[in-house]
Amino acid sequence: MSELEEVTPAAVLTTLLGFAGLFVLWWAYFALAGHDTAASQGEGSTTALRSAFAYAHALMVAGAIVVAVSIELRISHPENDPPLLLTTVGGPLIYLAGNILFLRSRTGAVARTRYIAVAALVVIGIAGLVLGHAVPALLIGVATLAVTTTLAVVTQLRSAREAVA
Repeated sequence: MSELEEVTPAAVLTTLLGFAGLFVLWWAYFALAGHDTAASQGEGSTTALRSAFAYAHALMVAGAIVVAVSIELRISHPENDPPLLLTTVGGPLIYLAGNILFLRSRTGAVARTRYIAVAALVVIGIAGLVLGHAVPALLIGVATLAVTTTLAVVTQLRSAREAVA
């Protein structure tokens, strides 16, 4: 037991924030593609379904894997550097690319909030690269989580409103 590394509060916080990030990404997905939603209903061509369920979901899972890599990087290398920044922001961007592809191929429409989230993540990424070590890695993670959480909440509220209408 003495050979195990000490678990720091920063590592615990980073892990919790990372898992929260994964949770809200999938929450934003299931708010639109879950049971009794427009994306889960209706007729679709075989080609559209193949695209929606194969390519789009592969991108979403790849984005989630990159988020997991960013969690590990933030734990093992807490200083802000380009690989950490690119995985922290890039994971949700890859996920959203798949999510947008899925929604466009399944419903033919994508809410503007998805594109706003992409733009916000790109701004966070650019700011992190420009400011470098002046911005703590944890702050980049929190900013990314704030964007994805806002997207999930807005998506859930919009889906609930549309279900009532």
